[in-house]
Amino acid sequence: MSFKNPPHMIVDISMEFLGHLRHFPGTLKQCSLVCKSWLYPSQKQLFAKLRSQNRGPKRDFQHLLQFLKEHSYISSFVTNLVLRNNKGEDRPRRLDLRHLHEVVSLLPALVSIKIIDLNLDVEDVHKEHRLTDTIHCAPLPHIRALLLVGVGATPVDITYLLWLVSSIGTLRITDSEVREEQSSCHSPPVVDLASLRHVKLSHSHLSSGFIQQLSKTAPNLCSLCLTGRDPEAPDVSRTLMFPSSLTLRRLCLDLKNVASDNDQHPMNVPNHLDLKSFYNLEELKLTVEMARTDDEGHDPGLQIQWTLLLGLVESSEASRIIISLSPPRFGMESFSDPSVKLLECPLLDDWWTSLKGQAWPILDGCLASKASIPELGFMGETFCDFDPFYSKEYLGNKLEENIRSSLPRMSSLGMVVFWNEDKDSETWWSS
Repeated sequence: MSFKNPPHMIVDISMEFLGHLRHFPGTLKQCSLVCKSWLYPSQKQLFAKLRSQNRGPKRDFQHLLQFLKEHSYISSFVTNLVLRNNKGEDRPRRLDLRHLHEVVSLLPALVSIKIIDLNLDVEDVHKEHRLTDTIHCAPLPHIRALLLVGVGATPVDITYLLWLVSSIGTLRITDSEVREEQSSCHSPPVVDLASLRHVKLSHSHLSSGFIQQLSKTAPNLCSLCLTGRDPEAPDVSRTLMFPSSLTLRRLCLDLKNVASDNDQHPMNVPNHLDLKSFYNLEELKLTVEMARTDDEGHDPGLQIQWTLLLGLVESSEASRIIISLSPPRFGMESFSDPSVKLLECPLLDDWWTSLKGQAWPILDGCLASKASIPELGFMGETFCDFDPFYSKEYLGNKLEENIRSSLPRMSSLGMVVFWNEDKDSETWWSS
């Protein structure tokens, strides 16, 4: 039994309980037996996910520790833990790893930890002692996933955190900052992330030192996604040549971010991203993100992105290549007039014209050199941002029309279009 809508969970459980009770004789004994039989499954559903907000700078989730100690029967049901800062507070709050260890130690069924808007690198006079004391804590082998959202840290802080949860299989870092540390009086522990299989780094400022450390300690990585990089952050794609290249099955790259540091030499961009060493790569996803066009209707970075795409596709032996097309994010001022109809708005048509003139010839050459691609996909995941101005049906037809009319070699290939990562809507095209 599973309930997908938490706000209605209690109502769903009540209805199931009453339906179960109706089939038994209306005696007090039978009613008591039914209630006892429903106690465990109902608690298991209600307490599967536990969320806690830090109430103050000095408490550091002490209230959560006290709550778990007073309600020990809940601990065996919690599988997902969410720790976050109070909403609306600008001042960063510190998360002490020792307190995190105490909390997680009380939750034997926990498999996933999510940390939101909390800092690990808040400077204080006891920081060195706090990190050193973490070594005396036993690792937590039952944790399988770690998600960091809006977290500030240094590579040393992250190293201690990963040491505590070294058995994780999934690591996601979003809207976070892992910056280089100026100085450190001690060396961090050696971390072995042999169980780590999936890494997604999105819209974060990540130091090159952290990426190199991660690549060395995760030799069995199967999936790596690098999307939405901070323009001021180092290009982490330059550290892709690591031991896990032999095990990597899925690679996702945001080409706009990769090309941003190489605008002056676009032809040299693919040199540091040769994918020939990724022998077992099965899926390659490349996101071509459009910026706002200039006065002449051209996107300055578009040619660079597609030149990079051509080099990556030519050097890859992946059997499945997905090209994600991200249109420019037009401002809401374009739709200030409610009388503007869908087909009267020229913004999307202008974008398609620019795309056909600059990108399609390069992609056509790419298809000529890789005519044996078993499966080629075009993903329009960010098209949904246009709703309610553009429907999925309209955008899908527009995408098909432009691709079919612009790529003569497409008639010899089977092709699929995905609308989002869940692939809940897809259309197969074949010759």
